[in-house]
Amino acid sequence: MRFARALLLLVVCVPLVFACPSWKLYKQCDSAWGGKRLGTGGNTICRAGCAMSSVAMALSSFGRSYTPGSLNSWLNSHGGYVSGDLIVWGAVSSLGMSVNSISYSMSSGKLADLVHKCHPVIANVRGGSHWVLVTGTTSSSSVFRVNDPGFDQGTYSLSEMSEFVVYNPIGSGLEDFNTTLQTEAQQQVALLPDATNIASEEELGGTTCGGNCPSGDCRGCPCGTAPAYQSIDHYCSQYGWNQACCKCIMSHESSGNAHAANYNSNGSVDVGIFQINSINWGCNSGHAPCDPNANLKCAIEVYRNAGNSWRPWSTCGGCGCC
Repeated sequence: MRFARALLLLVVCVPLVFACPSWKLYKQCDSAWGGKRLGTGGNTICRAGCAMSSVAMALSSFGRSYTPGSLNSWLNSHGGYVSGDLIVWGAVSSLGMSVNSISYSMSSGKLADLVHKCHPVIANVRGGSHWVLVTGTTSSSSVFRVNDPGFDQGTYSLSEMSEFVVYNPIGSGLEDFNTTLQTEAQQQVALLPDATNIASEEELGGTTCGGNCPSGDCRGCPCGTAPAYQSIDHYCSQYGWNQACCKCIMSHESSGNAHAANYNSNGSVDVGIFQINSINWGCNSGHAPCDPNANLKCAIEVYRNAGNSWRPWSTCGGCGCC
């Protein structure tokens, strides 16, 4: 009887082992689908389909036969995009791959643990402009293997990653895990967390937002149509970064206009005095940081996450700051 009890205890306590798949690699510019329109927007899969292609890689790795081309068609038919071509992360839950978590930071130990447990992790890289599927660890605890749908790059460091979409592995018994989060994930989209506050291109067409969008091709006015110029010196002086770099970058990014907005070709949006990209709006609870103090807070967070550097700002080179 004692032996039987011990055997039962052993069976109950030993964790189930779940074998990781061989991670599939797709290229978004593959001739079979690269030229197809992404969602219902104006971009092609080749130009802006990195997030969707990463999801396709994860699904296909677990035996779901979806390529970027076929998944794009499926998402079009199942409400998988908003604002034309921004993927809704939770849309694929009906295909058996549910969202576990979405976060804007992660420790190397946590990411390694998720990868070893076969969770598909889709990470944002290249300053918020690109998505990849994390596939493994390396000899360095801060560098991870990836399947990159757009570039011939097999690894990225954790410091280059700024957002993490974690799915539960198909066949792990976790497909229905955390249904509350799955419901919330239906509202979260790649690159544009505050999509409900920005009108679609079909609704507005190109607009200057009353001067807040000098390019004249904004699809909405996340900070309104009234300019709100601030003191560049004042806001730069609120943190201990290089003041000359701060002033140069803010001048080129927004001229100090707290309501400045810019739409990027990848679908993301920059707003405020520091032109904070929408991928980083988690610093402001997912909302556009139009308030200059909120924008400053976000800028400090982005600056720190980049290793106390100005690399995330495209104007840093022209200002001699990166």
